[in-house]
Amino acid sequence: METGDLQILADQYESMMTYLNSIPLDATHTPLWSTTFFQLGDWLDPLTPPNAPHRSPTDPQLVASAFLVYILFLMVKISSILRNQSDVTHFTIWHERAKSQFQALYTTPYGHLTSDSQTAYALAIVFDLLSSQQQILNAGARLAHPIRRNNFLISTGFAGTPYVLEALILTHQAQTAYRMLLETRCPS
Repeated sequence: METGDLQILADQYESMMTYLNSIPLDATHTPLWSTTFFQLGDWLDPLTPPNAPHRSPTDPQLVASAFLVYILFLMVKISSILRNQSDVTHFTIWHERAKSQFQALYTTPYGHLTSDSQTAYALAIVFDLLSSQQQILNAGARLAHPIRRNNFLISTGFAGTPYVLEALILTHQAQTAYRMLLETRCPS
């Protein structure tokens, strides 16, 4: 999608489908990742114990489910670009159900998340997992608060780091984003 070369998408479409078909879905919380399936979550978060990378402050199931909802969003776009209407319909329904289930399990009406972490808020904002503009703005304010309290040091692992600054910018927290970007103390 970034290069405009549709052949890349067409060539990789089968592997994308194989990946999605291999995801263990939760029987009780369908259509999200199974809660019985081990997840690393936001591994290597600086606040995570070094000998237990899966014990991140961010719920591993929240991380896995957020990424699944985002991947489904991408599959709707890719299927549409490749003009595969049956898959567009399938992924649209799955995406809407997964997003709704994510909101029910992990968000409050105010826009707070069950995992009160930089990663949880960044993923929810950037992956468009909140249901209203007010929830998004509240989540952005909630994301900025611990960042300022933590002296602008990052407390995300591999899953959350690429999205923190974008989430701050999307929620009108640019001053916090730039201050965090320019921080030189570790971990920054």
